Amino acid sequence: MNIEANFYYLGPLLYRTKVFNEDLIKIFKLNQRSKKLDHRSRLAGHIKKEHTFEDLDKLRKILDPYLLSFNSVYQEWYGDRIKPYKIESAWINSMVAGEYNPVHCHVNCNWSAVMFLKIPDKLKREQEKHIGTASKPGSISFLAGPVVENYINFKTFTPQNGDLFIFPKNLYHFVEPFKSKGERISLAFNLEYEDNR
Repeated sequence: MNIEANFYYLGPLLYRTKVFNEDLIKIFKLNQRSKKLDHRSRLAGHIKKEHTFEDLDKLRKILDPYLLSFNSVYQEWYGDRIKPYKIESAWINSMVAGEYNPVHCHVNCNWSAVMFLKIPDKLKREQEKHIGTASKPGSISFLAGPVVENYINFKTFTPQNGDLFIFPKNLYHFVEPFKSKGERISLAFNLEYEDNR
């Protein structure tokens, strides 16, 4: 007996890849040259050190290979090519113990992204010791819609250095607080279709 079956991609695209170490170093260098302009008034986070990442053109050149990969996945997921886009804004989040990002989504863009530049060793050990089914300290979680039986609406990740996520602007996400010492540094950026303006 030959049984034919199909399944269909449904829901938002959540893209994940790994940025090579040499590209992380280039991004760190760009960040060091930044003027550290305070970005907190535009953000939901309960984080003291959030600053604007200024050199979007150089950032785009570094990220182009990863964005091309995202474009391919987008085309496979949606069956259509993505419109041309630009990096509309970018910022650095330097989280320390007790800080967190509440459940939120982004506005004034089409796609959002977060890349993890530095996960402290002490945080990694704290995550290893975590007991329970809930998301781990310092983890990032994504929520899509209400809880429905047989529907996957929640995905959580314990990020590693170099992890890059790209997702629709309206996909809710949050970051858990942690207790250990050290800075958990991430770069967030928004992508906007060029024909939006």
